Amino acid sequence: MKRFYPFIKKYQWPIFSGVIIGTSYIPLIPWGILFGYLPLWFWLMYKAKSSKEAFIAGWVCQFVLTIIGFHWIAYTAKEYGHFPWPIAFLTLLAFSALAHLYISIISYLFFQFKKKFSPSLLSSLIFLSFAHSISEIFWPGIFPWNMGYTLLWAKLPFFQFADLIGFTGLSFILLVFHIPIGFFWIHFKEGYKRTIYIALCILLFIFLNIAGWFHAQEWQDTDKKLNILTVQANIGNFEKAEAEKGKMFREAIIQKHIALSEEALTKSGNIDLIL
Repeated sequence: MKRFYPFIKKYQWPIFSGVIIGTSYIPLIPWGILFGYLPLWFWLMYKAKSSKEAFIAGWVCQFVLTIIGFHWIAYTAKEYGHFPWPIAFLTLLAFSALAHLYISIISYLFFQFKKKFSPSLLSSLIFLSFAHSISEIFWPGIFPWNMGYTLLWAKLPFFQFADLIGFTGLSFILLVFHIPIGFFWIHFKEGYKRTIYIALCILLFIFLNIAGWFHAQEWQDTDKKLNILTVQANIGNFEKAEAEKGKMFREAIIQKHIALSEEALTKSGNIDLIL
């Protein structure tokens, strides 16, 4: 405990970044998507004293954001992997330790960049923003992950531009927003100037959402219409189904879906496709 508290105190800003990003991801409100990485980045700029510290700061940040944003992995490992709870929790810890390791690598590389070139505040923010965006594209993760998906979950109309730039492009723009917000926060010491310029950034984000709403109107009216019926039976996991129906559990599940589909068809009328 004596070692743990100094560690937390030393890396409190990278931890804070992890908390912001983790609590801004699905299924929570994306409240910090425009500035979530800034506490980590400021720590790397002004507090990191070695490459090792920079790497650890990035690792701590990614561990915290992953264990918050991907907490459901423990439940998935328990429910569908049939792991005991202790093993399921260890699975979550292992995933959280490695899933977004590129944040640690970026932090390490930035320290080397800072040490060699002594970049300005703006150059540092640009380096970190673009490095994160490139890493999101090429990092060999189990599945794609970036902050762009939170826009869809939150139904912020800006996500409508995904048909043009993809969710990776949306995430890139969110990371670019970090640049002016971070610059204004550090550059302007006067509170009112800082507030005005950051408010302008927020207004720009609002404008992008308004533009996204208008962009979506192009696809509202079509020349054809497809009526789709979605059927979701309340089926438990493999073990529950097998215990209830024995060797015939597959047929029981199929029959339940068929029965629900027939019932829905009688109520819904003209249906073109059943899922």
